[in-house]
Amino acid sequence: MKKDFRVSPEQLLKNKYPGEINFRTTEDLRSFTGLIGQERAELSMKFGISIKEKGYNIYISGDNGTRRTEYAMETLKQAAKENDTPDDWCYVYNFESEYEPIALNFPKGLGKVFKHDMSFIVAKIAETMPEAFSGEEYDKQKNELLEGYQKTKGILVDELNSIAQSYGLQVKVAASGFAFVPVKEGKAMSELEYDNLLNEEKERITENISLMRLKAIEILRRLKTAEKEVNDKIEGLDIEMASYVVENAMTGIKSKYRAYGKVLKYFDSVKEDILKHIEVLTEDTTKESKESGKTDLLARYKVNLLIDNSETKGAPVIFESLPTYNNLFGNIEYESKHGSLVTDYLMIRAGSLLKSNGGYLIIKVSDILKNYKAWDGLKRVLNSNEIQIDGIRSQMDLLTINGLKPEAIPVDIKVILIGNESVYHLLYEYEEEFNDLFKIKVEFDVSMEKNERNIYKLASYLAGYCRKKNLHHIESKGFAVIIEQSLRAAENCNRISSCMEDILNIVEESNIWADISGSKYITRENVKKAIEEKKKRKGLIEDRMLRSYENKKIIIDVSGEAIGQINGLAVIESGGCRLGKPYRITASTYMGKSGIVNIEREVHMSGNIHNKSIMIIAGYLGEKYAKNIPLSLTAHICFEQLYGFIDGDSASIAELYAILSSLTNMPFKQYIAVTGSLNQMGEAQPVGGINEKIEGFHKICSMKGFNKMQGVIIPHQNVDDLILEDNVIADIKKGLFHIYAIKNVDEGIEILSGISAGSHNERGEFEEDTFNFLVDKRLKELIRNYTKLDETKQS
Repeated sequence: MKKDFRVSPEQLLKNKYPGEINFRTTEDLRSFTGLIGQERAELSMKFGISIKEKGYNIYISGDNGTRRTEYAMETLKQAAKENDTPDDWCYVYNFESEYEPIALNFPKGLGKVFKHDMSFIVAKIAETMPEAFSGEEYDKQKNELLEGYQKTKGILVDELNSIAQSYGLQVKVAASGFAFVPVKEGKAMSELEYDNLLNEEKERITENISLMRLKAIEILRRLKTAEKEVNDKIEGLDIEMASYVVENAMTGIKSKYRAYGKVLKYFDSVKEDILKHIEVLTEDTTKESKESGKTDLLARYKVNLLIDNSETKGAPVIFESLPTYNNLFGNIEYESKHGSLVTDYLMIRAGSLLKSNGGYLIIKVSDILKNYKAWDGLKRVLNSNEIQIDGIRSQMDLLTINGLKPEAIPVDIKVILIGNESVYHLLYEYEEEFNDLFKIKVEFDVSMEKNERNIYKLASYLAGYCRKKNLHHIESKGFAVIIEQSLRAAENCNRISSCMEDILNIVEESNIWADISGSKYITRENVKKAIEEKKKRKGLIEDRMLRSYENKKIIIDVSGEAIGQINGLAVIESGGCRLGKPYRITASTYMGKSGIVNIEREVHMSGNIHNKSIMIIAGYLGEKYAKNIPLSLTAHICFEQLYGFIDGDSASIAELYAILSSLTNMPFKQYIAVTGSLNQMGEAQPVGGINEKIEGFHKICSMKGFNKMQGVIIPHQNVDDLILEDNVIADIKKGLFHIYAIKNVDEGIEILSGISAGSHNERGEFEEDTFNFLVDKRLKELIRNYTKLDETKQS
């Protein structure tokens, strides 16, 4: 009695069974927002968050749509509530080196207060300084000093006049000092009178003038000393008055910051700088140039509040969606002034690294790797635990002008990278510092176990989603269809897909059809309609492909038998659409020593995995049929009408069948397609895309007409992966279509050839009238013929 390899429709229906659903609609369920079926990821994330040591940053690995980013945000925000709020950070002017702004940090909220306090101090100084220097007290003290100076000056001039009179001279004040004129009868001599004097008299006058000049030099020295003394006293008075104004403005404010030595030092620097520029603050500002000078001076006392955490509760959690260098590290802006680019400390801007200082920063790894400067900079920050804001202009050497070099700010950040598994492995293998900086890996599985707990959580999550988005709630039967789709996406009847994005898309689109149908809830029909319409929207490629089969542009037989050819199955993926495509595999065999020739490989259209599968076929043939004889066989294998690159091993069993059919001259059934991988022992191995492959061949058979014998051979391990469309299961139930599950090559041979595969007898020979006997017989014929030909050539 022949073994029945067919998969029963009952098994197929059982595969689609969603499990117990114990609710009428999702309206009856409480909302759930956590992860579903990702226990390993949750434990890893919790562990990664708890470790504060350097290098324990986190890489979250998983496929798109698994809620990685959403989960990271929710989890980190929850953890951040338990953390202290980090400091505020400001940049202020450096009076010792203007290109190196000073960084000041304050407890949460005090940075904003400090900025306000400095604005108040500066405004008060700007207002009261001119008043103080125009007040009566200041004028009185200054006038007293000036009057004293004038008195001293008068005494010195009188002294000089008295000496001059004794020498018969009169003092005249000139621009360069003093001039001396001879006197006659109490009046200055005229030039004529001087010219009429005797030479002896002239000589005496000249001598007296010389003596007076010496006396004048001494008087001038004493006068300048007196002038310096009065100026010093006035300057001292100015400083005393300005100090009073500054101290009065700062009174009551400095005491807030007595615990912050760096801030107190800054206050002292501000005072010292103001005392150096008293004249700017006290000058008449009616002239535009003087007003501009005062404005520029006061601007240097402003505070650049870089990070303000006054409204932050707990630690910050930042998701940087565009991790360019400037967005991550901050920037120094420039403005054009008089044809030149200028900047100052007030134009320093914080990036997301500083904004997340003391908390968590989330970045998609695919985004940051597009910006190599940003990636290198991130590693530098994580290694040094400080950030230096310089801007991308400096990094790219775009400016030759002097730029700012702000004081570095210490940082304590946990960075969370989100990416897929392949990028993780690339970074792990080729990025030298990656493993030291990202020691925690959080792995999101692509699927979860189908059990009552996970199904209930998924339903509760959808209940919350419907409430949040104000959607119709989902009936239990509609939810069952969603589970079916998740099983299909996971390609296993015991696993549910973790791609929540796809599930939510189904819910949203089903909600539209519920609106159109006027249903209160999302029904089974609404969900099926949403799935069907989505397929239609993406069905252009499939329609074109089916027309090609219908018009015989793609040649394939789904009836009868043929020698040296078999129908294989492939999966095409394009724009989110997956569909199965049947194609013809042909083989030609003849006497020779070339072994199996892969035509696709010869023309460089075959990948490494497919090339490997051809070598496995050769290994199987040698193991099965040629342990004691050499293979005198050449076989050419070809995928007909496939013009793109070919890779994978899912057609290796089909390729072997085409070779064996050609070799034995035994026709194989063309109405049964084959998919499955092969090992050298002849065992069938599972493949991917099994549902799409079966449905693709089913469509072709339906289009060309069923003969009640058509079907697909699959590896038996793929039976649990069968989540087929309802119409396919219905046709299987009617006996129009069949699925055969095999464990090895021989089982498939019996299905395709209709005769027993055959096994070795006691003598180590295959049983007569079996398929393997025919293979063995043909191979022995080839070796005999090859030997004869060789002997003929030698003779």
